[in-house]
Amino acid sequence: MVRDWLEQRTPRLMGAYYFVHNRLTGVRCYAEGCGRLLLLHTPRQLHRCYDTPLGIVITEQGLARAVVAEAEQLTAEAAN
Repeated sequence: MVRDWLEQRTPRLMGAYYFVHNRLTGVRCYAEGCGRLLLLHTPRQLHRCYDTPLGIVITEQGLARAVVAEAEQLTAEAAN
């Protein structure tokens, strides 16, 4: 409900909303090798995790979707 209101009224505040939401709701850190709760990070550790690469891997299905989307974009640009 708050998220919908923010998206309609002030889309620039969505980043601040997600920062507070992720810090307080028990979301785990996405930094490679960390995995602690974001709530338990000190400001120094949080800054260190922001500078660490994310532990996310692109799957074969995701790579195939990216190739298809890029091909569709190129064909749309060529048609114009």
